Amino acid sequence: MESFKLLKENLSSSFTPLQCYETLKKSYGINNCYIMESLSGLEYGEIMSVVGFDKLSQISIKGNELTISGIGQVKEVLKEFLNNCSYLKLNKESFLIDEKHTWDVLEGIYKVFSVKEHTNFSFLTFLGYDAAWHIEKLPRIIQKDNLELPDICLVLYRGIITFDQANSNTVFEQIIMNDFSPIDINILEKEFKNEIEPEAQEKISLPTNISDSITKEEFISIAESCLEHIANGDIYQIQIGHELQITSNIDPFDVYLRLRKINPSPYMYFIAINNAFVVGASPELFVRKQGEKVAMRPIAGTVRRGKNADQDKRNIDELLSSEKEVAEHMMLVDLCRNDLGRLCKPGTLDVNEQLAIERYSHIFHLVSNVRVELDDGKDIFDVLASTFPAGTMTGTPKIRAMEIIESYEKSRRSMYAGALGLISLNGDAVMSLCIRTALYKDSKYSIRASAGIVADSKPENEWQETLNKLGASYLAITGREFEKEIERVKFDENFSYRCV
Repeated sequence: MESFKLLKENLSSSFTPLQCYETLKKSYGINNCYIMESLSGLEYGEIMSVVGFDKLSQISIKGNELTISGIGQVKEVLKEFLNNCSYLKLNKESFLIDEKHTWDVLEGIYKVFSVKEHTNFSFLTFLGYDAAWHIEKLPRIIQKDNLELPDICLVLYRGIITFDQANSNTVFEQIIMNDFSPIDINILEKEFKNEIEPEAQEKISLPTNISDSITKEEFISIAESCLEHIANGDIYQIQIGHELQITSNIDPFDVYLRLRKINPSPYMYFIAINNAFVVGASPELFVRKQGEKVAMRPIAGTVRRGKNADQDKRNIDELLSSEKEVAEHMMLVDLCRNDLGRLCKPGTLDVNEQLAIERYSHIFHLVSNVRVELDDGKDIFDVLASTFPAGTMTGTPKIRAMEIIESYEKSRRSMYAGALGLISLNGDAVMSLCIRTALYKDSKYSIRASAGIVADSKPENEWQETLNKLGASYLAITGREFEKEIERVKFDENFSYRCV
């Protein structure tokens, strides 16, 4: 687009992403800013913290409907593209989209603003789990949707501040257009340095209600049915989970501040989308694209942290020696290889790290790293359409596993098991897997977790795995350990735990 340019300025590194976000939140409002932080795992790649502010435009897709919101020239330029797009049909204030061409439309939107030079200036990008329905023809059985968020969302902000912690480098980039003047970053930088870094409130009010989408007995019954599918050769592995809803008046940003202390992770995020907040501490990269190089880093295999170093070592040894966990992991590594293999230059597919251990606050994970070099003519949207959703959140074969998930789970996954991250205007991208994430809307927090069922799974153990994965998010919201809480609330008349 000829009517815009990007302005880039180097800043001092004398303030933190939290100081920066807190300042901008006060100036632009909590709904017009986001923060993404890398608080662990920096040795695994070029992971940076990013703060974006002053939302200019948002493209949302839900089912076959596309909507656009925004201000000024950015909205008008995007609307002109949409009006002329042959895959769209104007429908009053929105557009009807042919779902077979969703990715063509997204690529076209991106190209309106694409640039050739290196930049961190990006579209904030959400792919809910239901974005898969824009890739494959799948049954839609589950009707209950507690959050009603878009399937896909692209958001453009006026300014982005990128913190490269490894190199102590901070860069501010802004988009310059005819209908607004440049932001004076020097004024903001002084405010960043003077801002007091926010801290979580020590006192947490108790939730008024907790409800689960499923009982333990129902989960075990479903897991047993999945084992029958596996025994019949229908699938090799499947991820089955449940949703916990927590009614609470705790501020969602306070939950983020608590979560970043409880469970510091490579992909932390606090983002407003529509009337909801996404609060996450994801350990898992979904996909990274740098130039023509693409990597996926699947996580599969989990064990709890011990009470001391000796217990940690025993738990790690148990995880690595578990035929069940290793077999499940390698199935999903192979699925990544297949997904990326469709897009790469011959001879460039490589698993350069396999069955490594990553440590987190409550658990250990098994991880591997799969990387390729993209074939000529392929871009990030080809990558997303080929790899989404992550096999670590569905199972294998992917499509059949998703069909079975749709027949057993009780509420739509929404952002859970989707992807969230940044697609830069030069085509690079970092997208994390949306797990270990709380979604806040209408005074309720929704958290979800799944467990991988394979041939020798024990349903009781898989239920326990979901509880382990819910632990950090639950603790950040309630101030209590989830497993102890389940036992406590059975006898507490003022604090209900019920299945709905």
